[in-house]
Amino acid sequence: MIEISALSTLGGAILGALLGSYGTYLARERSRKKQERERIENLRRSLVAELGSMDELATQKASNYATQIPAHSTISAEVYKSNSSEISLLTPKEAETVIRFYSGAIKLEQTLDTTRELVVESEYPQMHNLSSLNESIDVLRKEWKKCVLALISHLEDYPSEIQIEDKQIPVDESISPDDLWLVLNHKKLESDDNNIEFIK
Repeated sequence: MIEISALSTLGGAILGALLGSYGTYLARERSRKKQERERIENLRRSLVAELGSMDELATQKASNYATQIPAHSTISAEVYKSNSSEISLLTPKEAETVIRFYSGAIKLEQTLDTTRELVVESEYPQMHNLSSLNESIDVLRKEWKKCVLALISHLEDYPSEIQIEDKQIPVDESISPDDLWLVLNHKKLESDDNNIEFIK
């Protein structure tokens, strides 16, 4: 009888230890997943903030494609560079659009820097045709829009539709870069002149 009691006590202890370990494992796993979700959301928000700071890229075009390029840097990639090892945490679509945009942006910015130096040092700066660079900026602007849309589609505080004055605009591929920039910067622009309204 004592042996059965000891076995039952030992079995209960082992079962209790196993259940306790499993419960601890589940709690740790939930905590780890929650922290990962928070890291991913913080990464999205940081990238969106950086993308929203690219005012000139999103909203300004050269009035003369042959002779004008931005006078100074239009691209910021500090958040991207400092979080490059974390990009794989995003969804595959997000990661692809983020990498495509920033890779192109960094290369284009280097080309623009070199071109600015050449134009400044040139005896005949007006002779340089900068059309292909401006066309590259237009392509990059489209990639910027795809990147922003991919990221904000996973953030709850961005709308699926906006209203500017009397016009309703879906926040999708059809939105202009100018209007998308307004969506990203609506809090900074809150004033009487800002006529943007979020519609969920």
